[in-house]
Amino acid sequence: VYFGSEVTEGYALQFLNFADGKIKRVITSPDIAFARLGASPDGRRLLYDRWNLRDSDLMLVENFQ
Repeated sequence: VYFGSEVTEGYALQFLNFADGKIKRVITSPDIAFARLGASPDGRRLLYDRWNLRDSDLMLVENFQ
């Protein structure tokens, strides 16, 4: 199982191996959180989207319908 988590260095994408119960860190980023994950059918590739936590916009939309 692949999952994202907060770690001391920022955010990490990690892998839990059910066979031995060990967690392996795949990627670490100081300012990007990992959101949705997907794996290729053969298990060789991982697809993920990221949230950049440094850049953000705040918008006010009036009279939105």
